[in-house]
Amino acid sequence: MKLLVAVGGFPHSSPTVAFARQLAPGSTASILVLNVVESEELRDRSEETLAAARKELDGLAVETLTRVGAPTEQILSEATSGNYDLLVIGARQKASLSEVLLGSVARKVVSRAPISALVVKGASRQLSRILICTGGKRYADPTVTEGLELAKAAGAEVTLLYVAMQTPTMYAGLREVEQRLTELLQTDTDEARHLRRAAATMKELQVEGSIQLRHGPVVDEILREAALGDYDLIVLGARFKRGPIRDLLWGNVTGGLLDRAKRPVLVAMGSSTGRW
Repeated sequence: MKLLVAVGGFPHSSPTVAFARQLAPGSTASILVLNVVESEELRDRSEETLAAARKELDGLAVETLTRVGAPTEQILSEATSGNYDLLVIGARQKASLSEVLLGSVARKVVSRAPISALVVKGASRQLSRILICTGGKRYADPTVTEGLELAKAAGAEVTLLYVAMQTPTMYAGLREVEQRLTELLQTDTDEARHLRRAAATMKELQVEGSIQLRHGPVVDEILREAALGDYDLIVLGARFKRGPIRDLLWGNVTGGLLDRAKRPVLVAMGSSTGRW
């Protein structure tokens, strides 16, 4: 496991580094902590930040690096060239005005990252409950597997959530929704086959968890479940490259969650499993 951890000034970056440590507890993991400054004059301040990161990661195989330039481009350049398994980056709980208008560095980086990226928000928490979100199709199989492998490595409990876009009026109550999930799993639809494969992977990896079905706006329902279940991490796939027309019709789930979630979000590429 090789992690790229992008940091800013401490103490802002402390939760990011602390969360990264949970993902690399073993002796085989290696971490590069990257700080980007806008000018050479800021290198001394960068060294203070990197020294604090090394202290928090004491006992692990850690290297540090300062790059000069625009944060988004420099982080992406390192992520592309370094053969990393995962990028970890922090984000503010509340976006500034410029971030609302132009987009945060974290969102810009994640939207273009060639590897899975974890955006850390809020204070660091023990990784014990993970919410894995799926679109219910075969393309989501690798994302679910990546989330389950992380859960196994962390000893975390999992909820696999599938949100259907429309709510049938006959399934308005909780008991009816549970019945609907049972009925769905017995069909031969793409969604049912995907959820059965996910359940089989969960059993194979010996991860404790459950499957839930919700109906309604996807981002709203994911955030509702995330709040009710008090999860420590939300996992979903990268869905940025769908095109402007489809985004206008369906909305960008990944981008919406990055903007609105109050917990860390792992945007999984699902291209490399077995690394945890």
